[in-house]
Amino acid sequence: MIVNVKSFKPLSEMKPQQALWAVSESNGQFGFYYVQGCIISFYCPMRFDFFPLDAHICPLQLSTNYNNEHVFFSETILNDASKSRNVVLEYSLQIKKIPDGQRMLATKTLGNYSTTGVEFYLERHKLKYLSIYFLPSGLFVVVSWVSFLIPPDQVAGRMSMLITLFLVLVNIFGNITSTMPNTEGVTAISGWMIVCIFFVFGALCCYAFLLWKMKPTFYLKKHERTPEDIKSKHWQRVKFDDWCFMIFPIVFVLFNIAYWAICLNTPPSEEIAIRQPFKTVLTEA
Repeated sequence: MIVNVKSFKPLSEMKPQQALWAVSESNGQFGFYYVQGCIISFYCPMRFDFFPLDAHICPLQLSTNYNNEHVFFSETILNDASKSRNVVLEYSLQIKKIPDGQRMLATKTLGNYSTTGVEFYLERHKLKYLSIYFLPSGLFVVVSWVSFLIPPDQVAGRMSMLITLFLVLVNIFGNITSTMPNTEGVTAISGWMIVCIFFVFGALCCYAFLLWKMKPTFYLKKHERTPEDIKSKHWQRVKFDDWCFMIFPIVFVLFNIAYWAICLNTPPSEEIAIRQPFKTVLTEA
C-alpha cells in the first residue's frame, strides 16, 4: 500500500527491473531482499498561502496489509543523488527520513501498521520573485515619496507621476494574480502588492487633500490675496508634505519588518488543502 498514490508503473526496458535475493546472515539466519524499479506518482499536500515564499513537505509512505504484529519496517536507508542533478526546477529538493512519529498508521479496530518511506522537502526558489516583483514594486513606492517634494501647485507633474506609478503597480498585480496558484485567500505576494498599491494611493489621496485645501485660494481675486495669507497657506502645505514625507517611510519600514518576519519564519505546509501530483523515480523499495 502506498499512501496518497495516484499511479504505479513498474520499470521494464528489456525485462522487468525486479529481483529477489536470499542472503545468509552472520548469525546463521537468512535475510530476503526484494528490489523493484518503479515510477510512483502520488499526491502531495500543499498550501500556497505564502506563495512564492512557501515550502512544502511531501511524504511518501509505504505499508502492507499486515499490522505491526506481523511486519515491522526498519529505518529507511537513503541514497539521495538529487544534488548531482543539473536540472532547473521551481523548487530546491531535499530527501529526508520520515520522523519516528509518522512511521505508524493507527486504526481503531484493525491495529497499527508499520510504514516506511521518505519525505521530499520542497522549497521554492525566491530570488527570481524578489528581483522581478518585490524589488521593483518596493522601489515604485519609494519613488512615490518624491511627490511630497514637488510643489503642490505643479499639478501636472505631481499628478501624472502618482497616477503612472499607480497604474504600473495595478498592472503588475494583474499579472501576478493570473499566474499564481489557486488559494483560499490572499497569498504573500498578492498581499505585498496590495499594500504597495495602497501606499501609492495614499500619496495620491494626500495630494488630493492639498488640492482641496488650496481650492478656496483659487477663487480669490488677485487684489484679495494678501501676502500674509499666501505665505500662511504655502507654509501649511509645505508642513503637510513634510509630515507625509516622514510618516510614509516609517510605516513602510515597519510593514517590511513585520511582513518578512512572518513570511520567512513560517513552517512548511503539511496539511492537505490542494492536492497536486508529484512524480519521482524509486530504484529500490
